[in-house]
Amino acid sequence: MLDDFGDYLSTKFERTWNLQGLDAGIAKFEAAVEATTEDHRDRAERLYNLGNHLSMRYQRTGILPEQWGQYQRAALTEEQH
Repeated sequence: MLDDFGDYLSTKFERTWNLQGLDAGIAKFEAAVEATTEDHRDRAERLYNLGNHLSMRYQRTGILPEQWGQYQRAALTEEQH
């Protein structure tokens, strides 16, 4: 559900280029990842969605989020399972 809401907010960003919508979407993707246990079958997809939207933000602003390294490590861990 959080993942779907994040998609909705990000789509709104794509139409308006308003970073507030993208940031709100990223917050929902972060919440979805945090709410998902490491062994849950949807965790990799949620990390992927979060990474894509963080990348969109970076492309728009040139600023990497502080958590970038944390998400990269989590994604690499997922790939190893």
